[in-house]
Amino acid sequence: MSITKQLSSLDTVCVGIITATHYSPLFCQAFIQVLEQKVGLQKTLLGLDDQLSWVSLESSLRTTFLGQKKLCWFGSIGEYDAATKKKLATLLATYQGPHHVWLFVPEKDLQLFTAESTVMIKLDSLTTTEKVALKQFVYGTPAATAMGKKSTQLSWDQEHIMAGYASVLGRNTEQFMNSWYDKIIQPDESLFTLAQAFFARRPDAFFPLWNAVKHEYVGVFWTSFWSDQIWRAYYVIQLRHQEKATQAQQLSFRLPFSFLQKDWKAFSLDELQRAHQFLYDADCALKNGASEECIDVFCTAFVLKQI
Repeated sequence: MSITKQLSSLDTVCVGIITATHYSPLFCQAFIQVLEQKVGLQKTLLGLDDQLSWVSLESSLRTTFLGQKKLCWFGSIGEYDAATKKKLATLLATYQGPHHVWLFVPEKDLQLFTAESTVMIKLDSLTTTEKVALKQFVYGTPAATAMGKKSTQLSWDQEHIMAGYASVLGRNTEQFMNSWYDKIIQPDESLFTLAQAFFARRPDAFFPLWNAVKHEYVGVFWTSFWSDQIWRAYYVIQLRHQEKATQAQQLSFRLPFSFLQKDWKAFSLDELQRAHQFLYDADCALKNGASEECIDVFCTAFVLKQI
């Protein structure tokens, strides 16, 4: 079924899957928010964090309160273990309502979800025309077409960021793209790539990127950016240790994929707490006239495991 037909019949979907190689949380959340409005249902977040959750989950999916249907969103199931993914796939294979269920499934796990009744939106396999149709559904026609040729270079989360600018710029979009596109979307020097090298503690990858982008933003931006990254990393690790996958996922959308996949295992909560305190002190110093070199000191100490 084409994406156009899928989008025109979403009110009949019992189980819908968004799939791609990597999770795009900003785009997926935008899609679900629009879907919530289109089908006229209230969104409910679902997850599986402990053994008792299966009973609660099945009860939530099979029953309604006074006949009120809901739009149930799992988010990404990529962090669940193999047994949980298989059990969830088996449950959804025969699900026929009353609620609408949507989830993101990484391509590597897609073979588990083989039910013919399941609607699948394969983000990595869409044609150019289908991509435009999906963006029009999520952002409206003006925002979906405003990015022009450069749009083909963007990830789905980057599309989401740029669509936000396009929605308010109107006729000034082209001028904005010429002046600011490379500062917001930097293919080789992006903040996302920088954060990947930062948490991977790879000096050879981090320092060239850092030297290329650090002067693009003032010092207080960097203290805020790194504080947010470390704060999220701290609580994602803590929640994973507590086997609270859903809550961890909700905090992880700004963290690099490599950290969520493997690098988090190399950190202790104590060292992240020390790093956050270091940044707090640096922020106070900056606001009292200190040199921005304190941010360089922080990055060097963190990447070289000296904090």
